Amino acid sequence: MGEPGKRGCARPWQAQAPGSSPQKWVPNGPDQRNDIMSNRRENIMRVLLTTACKTSAILILISSLLLLPARILLAATKQQATPAPLGILAPLEKPIPLNGAYVARSGSMWVPWIAKEAGLFEKYGLTGKLDYVALTSRPVEAMITGTFQYLTVAGPTVVVANLSGLDIVMVAGLVNKPHMSFLVKASIKTPEDLRGKKLGTSPRNSSTFFLMSRAIRQWGMDPDKDVSIFSLGVPENIVAALSAGQIDAGLLSEPSRTVAMKAGFKELAKLSELGIKTQSVTIATSQKLINGNPEAVRRLVATVSEGAHRLKQDKAFALQVMTKYARLEDPSVLHGIYEVYAPITEEVPLPTAEGIKADIQDLCATGQTPAACQAQPERFFNLQFVRELQEAGFYKALAAR
Repeated sequence: MGEPGKRGCARPWQAQAPGSSPQKWVPNGPDQRNDIMSNRRENIMRVLLTTACKTSAILILISSLLLLPARILLAATKQQATPAPLGILAPLEKPIPLNGAYVARSGSMWVPWIAKEAGLFEKYGLTGKLDYVALTSRPVEAMITGTFQYLTVAGPTVVVANLSGLDIVMVAGLVNKPHMSFLVKASIKTPEDLRGKKLGTSPRNSSTFFLMSRAIRQWGMDPDKDVSIFSLGVPENIVAALSAGQIDAGLLSEPSRTVAMKAGFKELAKLSELGIKTQSVTIATSQKLINGNPEAVRRLVATVSEGAHRLKQDKAFALQVMTKYARLEDPSVLHGIYEVYAPITEEVPLPTAEGIKADIQDLCATGQTPAACQAQPERFFNLQFVRELQEAGFYKALAAR
């Protein structure tokens, strides 16, 4: 209503039929009284409608002002909920297929599980499966043959495979500190009490084997002479062997550590407290994939990076994921796992040259791989993709969320 092109209140007292002429008021005519009353009513209506119009305009203005902070807050919330900027990640016409594997049902494998359950692979344009493949099933070889394109695996495993001629390098360091503990029978009080005892570990030349050997040497013993080390495969087998009395001690990570402690075994020492350095958990892939499809690797690194961030920021979700993948339901075990791994998971997953150097020295000390004695840490990792994401502001954006 009102004049065309203008916003305003309707004025019904101005309206008349199209083409009609204004009525003429004749003084002292027969309708004089009615016209006077009509004019009074019209004047009253004009005042009321004008007042209502102004009041409505004022109410609209006040409402807009009152809603302004809410609109600003909503806009800010949407901005915060927006994913971290992809930066250097170009738009994709279709998802990139990328299959991966993890080598233990351990808390150390947590990050890719969280990334999978949170939909982060899809978010960054990747699709594919994430499977469990124990070290005894030779997952590195499976990656080389094309079954998988990446692995969540310990640093020493990558070093051993690389030095044996396999095409594998680390592209992200998820955990750069040792996270294992010696679990022993109650009769063992000190490290010296391990002399002459039977110890259980993962397969020979695995990260667990090397770390156990390093700790034994640090305690003044020869791992080849003063103790008997048995390769028992997965951590669950080590716990079973402890319970059956077949071994006296084992080197375990979560959740097997907490399970063993609940069964009555005690923690003799944490490797982290012994000052032992290692490249504990990595994302590894082939140089062939890096050269042939760097975009896939870049997106993989972005995916696990946000997975690490989600792990540290969302404990409730992380525990749900652990329940599914590690097949655990005991709250005390789940919380124990979180307290161990969340603090040591890297926000910016750069592998540590110092840890890898220590792993190389372990391998050199065995005498089984002479090439390890001349190898440099840089041979075993590629920092390109983490560095690119750093320069694009990816990690700063994650940290601000």
